[in-house]
Amino acid sequence: MGRRTNQGSAGMTVKYLLFRTPLGWLLSAATSTGICLLEFHGDDAPSDEVIRASVYRLYPGTRIQEAPPGSFLHGMRAAVDDFFEKGKPIPAFPLDMNAGTDFQREVLEELCRIPFGQTRTYKDVAQRIGRPQASRAVGQACGNNPVAILIPCHRVVASDGGLGGYSAGLPVKQLLLERERRQSDFGSAGARPSG
Repeated sequence: MGRRTNQGSAGMTVKYLLFRTPLGWLLSAATSTGICLLEFHGDDAPSDEVIRASVYRLYPGTRIQEAPPGSFLHGMRAAVDDFFEKGKPIPAFPLDMNAGTDFQREVLEELCRIPFGQTRTYKDVAQRIGRPQASRAVGQACGNNPVAILIPCHRVVASDGGLGGYSAGLPVKQLLLERERRQSDFGSAGARPSG
């Protein structure tokens, strides 16, 4: 299932913030609508060229600027730090999902309803969106999720009890799930997709 880019993105400005977590570097980016990108980059910080390619994959032709101090990307970073350091759920942040397909946005919205510390199967998600035969397509939509952690595709697992897949790798998915299970008594909060 292909990703639809935002064809009207020329002239937009996308701000980005790069930061390190216990699971490696995270690249975050946001439009004026909300966070559009949060992706793992492993142990090596991505170059300017890689940052540009990641943003252009979603919003070709945009202007890219580093997020200034005090921006909501910095607030999101603090929340992600609290998740890793204290196990706290990440509160809701506005999301910009305008670059995804309609089906993908439907799946991602459903993922935001999975409570902190819980999991659903790909089949569960397919049934909840009214497409019970679309488990494989749900898996593809999860694999194309541009906003890791905030849209919790790591909470979707295989029906046989296996982890399924994860774009950042199964060890990262396992560690995210373990962190949430240990701290699920904090309650639940979720991101809010828009667009």
